[in-house]
Amino acid sequence: MCSRIFRSRVSNYGVWQPSYLRKAVDSALFRFGLEVNRSTAPDAIRDTIAMLRPVSNVQLMRLGGSSDGSYYVPDCLDGISLCVSPGVSTSWVFELDLLNSHGIPSVLCDRLEDHSKIPFRVFDFWLDSYSRQGFSSLNGWMDSLEIDSNQDLLLQMDIEGSEYMTLLSAGTEQLMQFRILIVEFHNLHWLYNKNLHDTLLRPCFERLHESWVPVFIHPNNASPVKRQGNIDIPMTLEVTFLRRDWVDKAKKIEENAVSIENMKNVPEEDPIKLSSLWFEYKAN
Repeated sequence: MCSRIFRSRVSNYGVWQPSYLRKAVDSALFRFGLEVNRSTAPDAIRDTIAMLRPVSNVQLMRLGGSSDGSYYVPDCLDGISLCVSPGVSTSWVFELDLLNSHGIPSVLCDRLEDHSKIPFRVFDFWLDSYSRQGFSSLNGWMDSLEIDSNQDLLLQMDIEGSEYMTLLSAGTEQLMQFRILIVEFHNLHWLYNKNLHDTLLRPCFERLHESWVPVFIHPNNASPVKRQGNIDIPMTLEVTFLRRDWVDKAKKIEENAVSIENMKNVPEEDPIKLSSLWFEYKAN
């Protein structure tokens, strides 16, 4: 408790203190296992959040049932040859529904003691920014799959916080093969931390924003919402993206009527209702 109070009182001292004093304070805090984190300016946070606001006119469908592990996807799956799905845990209902309803197979990766009951090919590693023992980069995994570079793919990623570096380190050619991205972003409250915002989260969202458009977002109610002032940030957010060259081709509706308020990853917990900051819908 004391460390939190002290950190909050000195978190913005770097705005006005001379550099030598900042270094002295940093050094003193470090000896006690403490550090100073500067806060991200509210306008910068809002600007980053704007890149995640979904368009409202793309027709969606839900795959994987109505429980945790299901996702909304754009109704334009024809021609997608494979779902690449890092992060399995104990649920593959989405991948199974994708196969049964649209004939799209999946390849999965995770470090599991037993994956004999999973009806898909499972690679025994976790994804990260570079390959090493027990880990693979997205580039390395896709190269091993020997996928035709002309094929469109779907990425469904839930890798517990490694998504930022994995997406930032992925090759442009490999990443652009994904017509649809479904990514569960963890630790999104890092947006409040200026260093993490500037060096990790915003660069990741900027990269995605260049070539994909968010079409659906859903806060996972297994994690709380962190609020500062009038900004609310869910710690975990599921986002579905559609590659920009497919936005005009996708089936359209006047306005997306999907309600996220009744969607609950954890049935016994209340659903999360986000503010209008996240839902100022825009038609593409």
